[in-house]
Amino acid sequence: MSKKEEAAPFIQYAQRCAYEHKSPEVDVWEGLLAEGFLNDTGTALATPLSAGSRETLRLWLQGLRVDDPFGLDLSVKRPTLAQCLFLTIGEKASHLAQTACMQCSLDDDPIAATLPIAVEPISAQSSNSDLRGLYKRRIQDALRTHRNEDGTSMFARRGLCVTVVNVLGAKVRKKDADNLVKALLDDMQGILYDNDNAIVHLQSFRLGYDGDASYHHVHLTGVRADSAEDEKKQVLDIKKESTLLSGHPTI
Repeated sequence: MSKKEEAAPFIQYAQRCAYEHKSPEVDVWEGLLAEGFLNDTGTALATPLSAGSRETLRLWLQGLRVDDPFGLDLSVKRPTLAQCLFLTIGEKASHLAQTACMQCSLDDDPIAATLPIAVEPISAQSSNSDLRGLYKRRIQDALRTHRNEDGTSMFARRGLCVTVVNVLGAKVRKKDADNLVKALLDDMQGILYDNDNAIVHLQSFRLGYDGDASYHHVHLTGVRADSAEDEKKQVLDIKKESTLLSGHPTI
């Protein structure tokens, strides 16, 4: 049995989490890695792992990469629908906005909100100050009821994963997907969140159709702001030059 096969329980768990749209807990990752290490080396590591045990696992994983030029494949394929029929543009926008994020870790007290905002998207590059001011007032009026009862922001002191679907009717000139969200994120500041620097992950879709209405469909999820820097996950931080799957160094 190969070393990659010995680590199969870890990979299977990652796949199960992906298909169930869950974020695996750190202690479970560590336990499965320790199990693969035991099967391969015959040495048991106590969990929760100490700093020394994490270093041992890091070196073990690095050795697996040396044995296999493609390394231990911990990636999983996200399930997708080959064909999907939506009866309205609103259904499609809602589906795109609420599709679970596969990257972010939920915070300890997760909350989420999905908000259709009936304001026509504008480009952040617009030089029309009157249009920009009108847009800001409309965004803030549409969201004013979404503040907490004590006046604080709904997502105060949280990291945020944000998905924005920008629905553009036939009469609206096509705009860049990144420019469509910059003004929106600025104007939601102080209402849904204290500062837009709380956003750790952002997705922006541009969705055109033959109808008339243009609007934003926004989904916000509270996530751990430091999830990408969690020291407990550094066991997978293998110190080797980044490469593509083809084996060529990245630029």
